[in-house]
Amino acid sequence: MRRAKIVATLGPALDDRDKLRGAIEAGIDVVRLNFSHGDPETHARRLEAVREISVKLGRNVGSLADLQGPKIRLGTLPDEGVQLDNGAEVFLQPGREQLDSYESEGQPSLPVVYESLADDVAPGALVLVDDGSIRLVASRHDEGGVWCRVVAGGVAKSKKGVNLPGASVSAPSLTPKDLEDLKTAVDLGADWLALSFVRKAEDPDGAREQIARHGSEAPIVSKLERPEAIDRLDEVISASDAVMVARGDLGVEIGPERVPAIQKQIISKANAASKPVITATEMLESMIDSPRATRAEASDVANAVFDGTDALMLSGETAAGRYPVEAVRSMARIIEVAESSPQLAHPNPDWVGYADEPEVGRVVARAAVQVAKDIQATALVVYSITGSSIQRVSKYRPDVPLLGLTPTETALRRTALMWGTEAGLVPMKEQATDLTSSAERVLVDGNWARRGDQVVIVSGRPGGEGGTNRLMVHRVGDPVVT
Repeated sequence: MRRAKIVATLGPALDDRDKLRGAIEAGIDVVRLNFSHGDPETHARRLEAVREISVKLGRNVGSLADLQGPKIRLGTLPDEGVQLDNGAEVFLQPGREQLDSYESEGQPSLPVVYESLADDVAPGALVLVDDGSIRLVASRHDEGGVWCRVVAGGVAKSKKGVNLPGASVSAPSLTPKDLEDLKTAVDLGADWLALSFVRKAEDPDGAREQIARHGSEAPIVSKLERPEAIDRLDEVISASDAVMVARGDLGVEIGPERVPAIQKQIISKANAASKPVITATEMLESMIDSPRATRAEASDVANAVFDGTDALMLSGETAAGRYPVEAVRSMARIIEVAESSPQLAHPNPDWVGYADEPEVGRVVARAAVQVAKDIQATALVVYSITGSSIQRVSKYRPDVPLLGLTPTETALRRTALMWGTEAGLVPMKEQATDLTSSAERVLVDGNWARRGDQVVIVSGRPGGEGGTNRLMVHRVGDPVVT
């Protein structure tokens, strides 16, 4: 059974319902709604299709709404683009979507959709366009814009991203568009909400307040793609419900050679803090146009699994690629082989630190995994109202199948992101006997266990949230003694 989860981005490539069904059957665990593209109606239609198909297939598929954030980009340029020659100058005009003329004082001029560009970029600062394929150095300010010298030229195209390595970007973490999209995501019932370009702990804290204003408790995934977030990694992880290693912009900002080590650092710290971690960007990039992954891509996916990531994400491969179903199937196969390898990282007893978790909950989770291993249990069952106890046990990477039981559909879908977790919906239970009976029914009906098998059951105090404090070894079919 595959343990690491697959997050797949929705887009035109999966708008065909047969392809969407095929991709879900191939192994999608969580779908990503990319709010950098599409309108609310499109996102609603796609998510509705996912939920309909997943119910028919009997699959628990969660959803992740990914906000665009304060993305700095070029505005609209002529269809042929604007040529930037090495050694020439170019004038960047902030806060402009398009220009009447793409020349200024006889030199190229580009619109940049970011009002505070001149405030954030000092002379001598590096400005990167289109993932760094075009490199500029700021030389002077003039009439509210920024003159730059072209260090590495090329053809600038419409809407391409702009990065300011080393600059302290003053834009708020939630733009007006993000606030609108956040409400849309809440209305759609998105299970997780991803926050882009997180720089400090106050960013997810502020987003959480906005989510609460709309009556939701959707957990926040902080995308780590800015150097400031890496410098404050511990506090950002602590303030987040989950994190994403967003390697695209991160690699542009700090250099691709530093990304592998930082990826390992983020995964390690997220595991220690009991926070789900997603590894993303260009995992199987070649499969946008090819039906097969490259050997380097297979190694990349496998190494993320070896590092201990909870989930891996497909972006353009499933959103706009020619082979979306094959990409999911290929990723699932690579993960399965990696997880069967002796190189797979198994946590030592101190991997999960739980600095912010109650001591009893930490001890019970750790003990449950150890007991399940020692008695060679058929399954480990965790009953949780919010899903937090299931996540806590998941982080100890049990060797036996982990089954999460919850009375709420919201928590059920959230478990789709948690490593090694299958989940089932059961009624609210206040007595240990009722809970055990429900667990038995789900185990037997789902072919997880048979009469006479030993299972480990973890739960909290009856009738309330929190307080994970119960661990029971139970033989399926035996009466429950309370």
